[in-house]
Amino acid sequence: MDTPDTDGMSVYADLVCDPNAGDLLDNLGIIGNKTYPDGVENCVNCGYKKLANLEVLGAHSKPLFYICRRCSHLHLRFTRPYTMKCILKAESLYSNPLSWDMPQREDYD
Repeated sequence: MDTPDTDGMSVYADLVCDPNAGDLLDNLGIIGNKTYPDGVENCVNCGYKKLANLEVLGAHSKPLFYICRRCSHLHLRFTRPYTMKCILKAESLYSNPLSWDMPQREDYD
């Protein structure tokens, strides 16, 4: 299985499409219950082979999703109920990205 080549991070507020519209995972475009605990070979939506880990800040110590770098389709790492439980844990967290200690661009590599 190919390991995603970049990682991303999100916060709960970024995930909420419409808090009154039912299942949050449905709102994020996750269809079905298929999980990929060991990674995804290619996007099930468009077939692209480059995916990234997507972590929800405060939800879990590991990324909850794999996200396609072409179409942004999300793939579940864990079961839907467990993923929802993790996401809801992070609901009350707040983070200001401007306060994050970011390295200088030349220090990335």
